[in-house]
Amino acid sequence: MRRLTLKELPIVKQALLAKQGNICAICQRGLTTSTGVMDHDHVTGQCRGVLCRACNGMEGKIKNILVRWGRGAGVEWLGRLILYWIKYKANPNQFLYPTHRDEDEKRILRNTKARKARAKTKKG
Repeated sequence: MRRLTLKELPIVKQALLAKQGNICAICQRGLTTSTGVMDHDHVTGQCRGVLCRACNGMEGKIKNILVRWGRGAGVEWLGRLILYWIKYKANPNQFLYPTHRDEDEKRILRNTKARKARAKTKKG
């Protein structure tokens, strides 16, 4: 491995972006060299790919959270989390959490609250 110069960075970024099909490696949205950022490992300095700013920021936040939780790099933990989500999305059980409300129930609650607020305003 060798350290890139600041002059080489845009050239390498363009090459990596083209290799990725001009899309963010995570969210798959279209990118250009001006909208994409070069993602790199802050420990090793190794360039990984080109991401959109949102994905790059979120990747850094997740990494920092995992380090603070004592999960190290967290790659294995994140892999297991994703497998857990996939497993239970494909094979859900029959139970709903007691306080969960679906979208219709939430709408009804909002409307009820709004009606009470309007009635209170008329009285006051």
